[in-house]
Amino acid sequence: MIDTGSPDNLDDLLDARPATSRQRKIIWAIVVVAVAVLAFLMLRFFTGHDTPYILHKLERGTLQPQLTATGTVHAVGELQVRAPFAGLVSDVLPGNPKRVTKGQFLARMDAGELQARLEELKGRTDTAKAAVETATAALSEAQAQLSRMERVYRESDGRVPSRGELEVARAEVTKRKSEVDLARSQMAEAEGDLSATRKRIAASIIRSPVSGFLITKQAHPGYVATAPGDVLFVIASNMEQLEIPITAEDTVVEGLNRGAPAKIRLDTLPDEDFTGEVKRITPEPSKGNDTDISAQQLIVAVNNQRLAVNPGMKASVSVDLPPRENVFLVPNGAFHVDPATERPVAEAQVGHATIFLLNGDDAVKPVDVVVGASDGQFTEVRSPRLSSGDLVISGWRSAPADETSETGGNAN
Repeated sequence: MIDTGSPDNLDDLLDARPATSRQRKIIWAIVVVAVAVLAFLMLRFFTGHDTPYILHKLERGTLQPQLTATGTVHAVGELQVRAPFAGLVSDVLPGNPKRVTKGQFLARMDAGELQARLEELKGRTDTAKAAVETATAALSEAQAQLSRMERVYRESDGRVPSRGELEVARAEVTKRKSEVDLARSQMAEAEGDLSATRKRIAASIIRSPVSGFLITKQAHPGYVATAPGDVLFVIASNMEQLEIPITAEDTVVEGLNRGAPAKIRLDTLPDEDFTGEVKRITPEPSKGNDTDISAQQLIVAVNNQRLAVNPGMKASVSVDLPPRENVFLVPNGAFHVDPATERPVAEAQVGHATIFLLNGDDAVKPVDVVVGASDGQFTEVRSPRLSSGDLVISGWRSAPADETSETGGNAN
């Protein structure tokens, strides 16, 4: 009887042998190739393109855009208290008070050198005054002498004194007048320097020009003001009136009006929401670049009735913009891909960008566009070279290899 229960006998009966390791590898390779071919065929079937790019069919649509920008909170009517002259700050008000009153002591500049110069100028002024008195007395004497000689000349019918003696006396009077004028000029200069030095000494004691909130305290004992006008303190007279200036391109804020509501988030108070509104919209000064896109500065007024917001805080401002209708929309990823370099593009030029289209012959075509508003996912673009149905490249189906993998590492 034949024993068919034994595995070895069964293999002998069927003339079968276990697959070798090499055979298993061949089988797996065939499976991988089959899957790749199937994926390729499915890609061709569903997209019509065997492209490595993610494509977006360009269509016109309606966009509800939102402007998001960052800025710094400023108080309306901020006053900068500046150093009256270059020098050392010897004393400041103690602590960090939130409020100050008009006339309150803020700081004192070291005026030691000014005091020494003041004493010097006092002596110079006294000397100048004495010189004026001496010159005036000499002039009076010369004028009296000339007057006597002219009287004698008339009474003697011109016999004495001689004409030459009269001319000498007259020249002496003219000389003494010049000496008086010079002495008076020197005295005025000395008195002017003395007055200016006294004012600088008085200005060395710095006081608050208004009552308000102390925003910035730059000065401290030992602080050196390198030039007259260095900012030592910043004071706000009203903390309820705060503003945040932000900048946006004309194409983004087109149609936006004053009074538009704004949402505000503060870096230092991330769990609290604040509101405001667009107070002013003014043209931003040109920075001299060659773009034809100009910018607008938006002043956003902050609702700070709770006095929770302080000047100097960093803020993120969001403003809902007017809807854009019947405009070309592209995914935001289209601005961050460059098929030519296979590198992500960090940031588009302000107001302008280049997007890439895929033609019917699978050729990549760059198109320069004007960038409009965005809702965070899609952005309005404008260009006469765009048409409905264009295929816009908005990314890669698989991430492009980074520089290290392509080059095998950085060269040392």
